[in-house]
Amino acid sequence: MKDNGLLIVASGRAGGVLDDPTTDLAVAVGAQMLKTGAPRSGERVISLNDGIRIEEELDFKVKPFNVSVLEGFSRFD
Repeated sequence: MKDNGLLIVASGRAGGVLDDPTTDLAVAVGAQMLKTGAPRSGERVISLNDGIRIEEELDFKVKPFNVSVLEGFSRFD
C-alpha cells in the first residue's frame, strides 16, 4: 500500500476484546494511523495505553505520521 501511495489506517472493532492486537499489528505493518475511537470503554483505553507503551519502547525512533500532508487536510496547516 505504501509503495502505491496509499495510507494505511489500522482500525479496531467496536466492542473489541481487552487483549485486542490491533495496536501491535499497526506497528508491525507500519500503519501511519490507528483508529481506536474515544476512550469510553476498557478495550479502547487499553489500546491507547498499548500505543503509548509501544512508543516508549521504540524510544521515539519512529516519526509520527503528519496528517497535514494528506490531500484535503490543508486546514491543519
